[in-house]
Amino acid sequence: MSEFQAPAEFQAASLGYTTPKDVTVGYLRRKDICNLYHSTGVSGVLCADTQGLCLGVRGKASSSSSGVISSLANKAAMLEPGNSQPVILLESDNSQCLIHRNNGVTLAIYKSPETS
Repeated sequence: MSEFQAPAEFQAASLGYTTPKDVTVGYLRRKDICNLYHSTGVSGVLCADTQGLCLGVRGKASSSSSGVISSLANKAAMLEPGNSQPVILLESDNSQCLIHRNNGVTLAIYKSPETS
């Protein structure tokens, strides 16, 4: 069985982040969040640190959910000890939310099922 690879939009390294310090020291590149938000089918983007502090939000994502999203990423990592960076998919009748943590940054991408 091959190892699951997170989609490219979840790779913090692909955005140029090498350590959590790059983000938490106040250098959150808004253009990266904007670029993700303008991707096909994306209706919202949220970026949070390991403590749940919202680092950036765009579209239908809400900064008030950053703590819950960060906590979900923590709990998912506990469920699968060999994989500290699982991808979480929350799905409802009218939307999807993909959550992934990489290098101390949790990223949530909201999509609508018709376009995902």
